[in-house]
Amino acid sequence: DNNEIGKLKEYLEFEAEKLKETDIESLRVQLLNYSAPEFSLKNNAESNSQFETESLLSELNEKTFSKLKQFAKDSGYSIFNVISCVWAVLVAKYCNQDKVILSFPIGIRAKQYVDIKGCFVNTLLSFFDLEGNIFDMLGNNRSKVIKENKYLSILELNQESDFKLPSVSIAETGLRLVGPTLTKKYESKTSLNIGSSDLLLEFEYSYISFKYMIHSVKNLFDIDGLNRINLQFLELLNKILDTPQIDLRKLSILTALEYQTIVYDWNKTEAPYPK
Repeated sequence: DNNEIGKLKEYLEFEAEKLKETDIESLRVQLLNYSAPEFSLKNNAESNSQFETESLLSELNEKTFSKLKQFAKDSGYSIFNVISCVWAVLVAKYCNQDKVILSFPIGIRAKQYVDIKGCFVNTLLSFFDLEGNIFDMLGNNRSKVIKENKYLSILELNQESDFKLPSVSIAETGLRLVGPTLTKKYESKTSLNIGSSDLLLEFEYSYISFKYMIHSVKNLFDIDGLNRINLQFLELLNKILDTPQIDLRKLSILTALEYQTIVYDWNKTEAPYPK
């Protein structure tokens, strides 16, 4: 009705003013110390496949989920914080970077507008540094979350020539069977880059289970690639939970089978020769 429309209009005007107050220059300077993940797409030419996604559904086993819950409880960080850091470590290893920025979509609602129907959705940036152990990363990540980040103007920031918007995201949300990348019909000035990504980990959990999906644009990872990412994600997660004091830069993402194949099987060069 007209009353609800009036409240929504007032709310949108409030959010627009907050966006105008964002100190883009200050944020830009801080962002220069970090890098967006650099992935090489198989084919950079725009095509239909660039907007198609591969998705892989998985679930933590009971033992790993139990360790995760206990670690989060003992460390004082949320499960989202811990999973975000493990995901960031994996992405950093793939990109050969010590510092990365990931993004995550969020729906925000100011307290005075709690009853407004709908929500304001934005993309927040999260900063990760591999120097030190998982506790160092968790602490640094928390300290680098900028309070005004929730009013970050992604559109304006993306126009900066020396900053590339992160293409890797994480989201705690209901699992979907549709990938995260915006299709052409949704690419508009108002929605561009809001919640879009080339690689996304999304998850949801209850007291008894932790389910997650990994999505990728098809010209980045195919289904075999996602299976490999999943196994390496689980490998990293268990290593970090079991040895939280280990230097993250020294962690290997290789599974035991991958290590056996690369180090031993591929080096079996013995062959018969005439004597």
